[in-house]
Amino acid sequence: MDATRHPHTRLQEATVRRVWGSIRLGRAGGQTISPNAGICWDPQTRQLYWSSLHGYWAGGSRPLLGATRLNDDGTMTHAGPWRVSARLFKSYWGGVITLPEDFAEKYAGGRRLALGFGGYYSICGSASRGPALGAIARPDPTKPTLDLLEMLVHPAGHPAERDGEYFTSAGGWWADQPTGRARGLWTRHDWCYAGTFVHIPKAHA
Repeated sequence: MDATRHPHTRLQEATVRRVWGSIRLGRAGGQTISPNAGICWDPQTRQLYWSSLHGYWAGGSRPLLGATRLNDDGTMTHAGPWRVSARLFKSYWGGVITLPEDFAEKYAGGRRLALGFGGYYSICGSASRGPALGAIARPDPTKPTLDLLEMLVHPAGHPAERDGEYFTSAGGWWADQPTGRARGLWTRHDWCYAGTFVHIPKAHA
């Protein structure tokens, strides 16, 4: 490829400085807890927070959050795992994000982290039929349960609305057909795989 005609070939390349290896923490029902959903770097504590989900979990509330400190010598220090006491706990195991400080102080009691993001998971009675977000304080390593403030959640009887530009051929759970092009409901195919929190202070809006 001619680099003079395609300058993007001269992009800088990142250099791998250190490899810490796989993160594995504890066990729940015979399952290893490891990051298979969202991850979030918290620069204030220099910890990697990560969430874990299970594709077919029918037991009680499962640990869904862990934390790992990546040490300079190549070792890792783990904390957790933690669970939430909410009945709809599957609403919060899709990912973890940080909240802006002013939003956290005003609306979340100072909680600077949040879990989400809702959507269908097998055995969906404990999932959110729509977007979900719950604020948490930084986890206490000595406590197994997170301090969760539910901010957005959609129980099965109160699904989130969406446009009606879909058709579902699958019957069963969360399979309502749209009532028109302008109105539908969240189906089993509406997932939130990731989330970004965008907050514009009123003074800057």
